[in-house]
Amino acid sequence: MIFLSFNSNLSFNYISGSIPSNFSQIPLVILSLSGNRLSGEIPKGIGEIGSLEELVLEANQLDGHLPENLGNLSNLKRL
Repeated sequence: MIFLSFNSNLSFNYISGSIPSNFSQIPLVILSLSGNRLSGEIPKGIGEIGSLEELVLEANQLDGHLPENLGNLSNLKRL
């Protein structure tokens, strides 16, 4: 995942499995993973991407609760 840009649209790519926890190490502005086959919980690390403005996860098979630290993302405009 080293080659991801600041705007990562990985929607509708038939990606399966869980969301990697190391996304927090990439200074993303947009992370769009909608329309895949992702499962499991949203990793807490997503809430540590201070630059994140858009997080799009719809149309997956995610479960669990939203990480509480998502509320700390002051730049987040779309969830």
